[in-house]
Amino acid sequence: MSINSKKRLCFGLVILFCMIALALIAASVATDNWVVSEPKRLAGDSYTGMISFGLFHGSKDLNRNVVKKQATELWMLEVIENQGMFPYSMWITTLVMAGLGILWGVVSIVFAFINVSTRPIRTITGPIGLYLWNSLASFFTLLSGIIFTVLYLTTLQKNILEQSDLNNKWSSDGNSRLGYSFWFLIAAVICYLINIVIVLLSGVRCQGLNRKTSMNDATIDGVMMY
Repeated sequence: MSINSKKRLCFGLVILFCMIALALIAASVATDNWVVSEPKRLAGDSYTGMISFGLFHGSKDLNRNVVKKQATELWMLEVIENQGMFPYSMWITTLVMAGLGILWGVVSIVFAFINVSTRPIRTITGPIGLYLWNSLASFFTLLSGIIFTVLYLTTLQKNILEQSDLNNKWSSDGNSRLGYSFWFLIAAVICYLINIVIVLLSGVRCQGLNRKTSMNDATIDGVMMY
């Protein structure tokens, strides 16, 4: 395989995995399955419910054993403001970090296209830039997951019910888990890390560095001749 073919394959894979990562983050933020819980009623009966929610929207059904009824919709901003279920700052920080993960993923795609179609002279537009953009994308995406994990372990794992449900003897303590929406975010981090490995294993170096090295060698040879 020629050097150009290897370079195109390398940066083509970077573009592919960036697109997969962006799709995963978008799906993670858009879906309502960050936390799933099956609360139980502690009043001597066997009633169970189902609650699931994401970063914007969710649903609650505490009547599955009683009657077939449409689940109650949950809008997370209203839940946070009215019920104080968890801190607003952690919720908004999770969103912002995920947004930065998307931003740097888009930047990585743009510079990967540049590397496929041209020979970058500046270091930041070459492979070193791809290391940087994918590192930033993976860092912020992972940070979003870490913040939500802390939120889950400190608050949501113990209770995701409103006060009125607690007064009615419902409990979600120990009955909650992280859903597939959260794991989409972690999968996106893995995609960004794969990109870093791809660039590392490709052996492609920035044209600017090679040119600078060649010019320095030529200068030294000229000095030695005099």
